[in-house]
Parts: sequence; C-alpha cells; structure tokens
Amino acid sequence: MAQASRTLQALRAEDVMTRHPVTMDITGTVQDAADLMCAADVRHIPVVEHGTLVGMLSDRDLRSYIPPRPERIFREAVRKQGFAKK
Repeated sequence: MAQASRTLQALRAEDVMTRHPVTMDITGTVQDAADLMCAADVRHIPVVEHGTLVGMLSDRDLRSYIPPRPERIFREAVRKQGFAKK
C-alpha cells in the first residue's frame, strides 16, 4: 500500500488524463449525449459552448431521462444471475 501511495503522489493529472476528450455542444440534446456516450464508450462528456467548458454530463445525469438500452438490460440481467460466457 505504501508503494501505491508513493506512486499516486508522483503522478500528475497530466500523466493520466484524457488529452482529447469527446465533447458535446451545450445545444445538444440528452439523446445526443446518450448516443455519444455509447458510441465513444465513455460515462462522462464535457459540455462546451464556443469551445469553453461549461459543464459535465455523466451517465448518472441521464438515467432518469433515457430508458436503458436492450443490450444493457440483458448484460445486467446476466450479471445479476451469475451467468458467464462460455
């Protein structure tokens, strides 16, 4: 644990950050955000206005607005039942 702590203290944000994140414009819809998250396989999207960061959207922000996709429902059901791919 001490080694991990030293490693974390030595790392800087720039060492682990995503340099060119997928972003969306503030005028985009919630559906646009959900589609973008699925396509880019990310859970957070920076929201920009004229190239300036104005906020962040997360998958949690969208949950109450967008029903889950069928493949996600299936994956979750499989996970809960303890089934594994063979």
